[in-house]
Amino acid sequence: MVRQVLWTFGLGVCLVLSATAVHATVVNFDDLQPWLNLTGSGYAGLTWGTSTDHAYPGQTSYWATTSEDSFPTYSEPHSYPVYVYPGYGGDNLWFSFPSPVTFNGAWFASVPTVQLNAAHRVRLRDDLGNTSDWLELSETPQYLSASFLGTTTVFVERADGESEPGFDGAKWYTMDDITYNESSAVPEPSSLSLLAACVAAGGVLKFRRRRK
Repeated sequence: MVRQVLWTFGLGVCLVLSATAVHATVVNFDDLQPWLNLTGSGYAGLTWGTSTDHAYPGQTSYWATTSEDSFPTYSEPHSYPVYVYPGYGGDNLWFSFPSPVTFNGAWFASVPTVQLNAAHRVRLRDDLGNTSDWLELSETPQYLSASFLGTTTVFVERADGESEPGFDGAKWYTMDDITYNESSAVPEPSSLSLLAACVAAGGVLKFRRRRK
């Protein structure tokens, strides 16, 4: 009985250690001030891109910061107080990592001035051609899962919605809490070795107990 308890405890510790060998990173923008253009800033070690797709004529879209306090016409952030949106409302805005990562997803919302309908959506795409599902936006932040393995660049594609008269708000959405793992698609060798050793040790103990 004591050996069974020790084996179960030891295997649990091994699983926890191997799982925590790869740490998730969350970019929440909360240490920034509103009204910043992230282009060229290198914020959080990422490159923040620009786009002219579907932007206002003659304008280049960019990642801009805002907060619920400074711009109350936008939805609430997923993590208070700062989040980002596409300045000038461009499509295919992007951000990239210095090396391949496992990209998990991000939180998105609409803006209250947009009439919510199935056409007002976003999805994620990476440089390897992987895409997420389309997410129908609402004023409440929702998590859009991507699970891209080994990606370096992520694009946000947008589908237009309808706006209130006199306001082209369908060009905008908000993004918050980007989540990724710095490891590549394959777990680190040390993590695999640790997990394999734990499983093997557990198997040996079970075999010995059965023989007795």
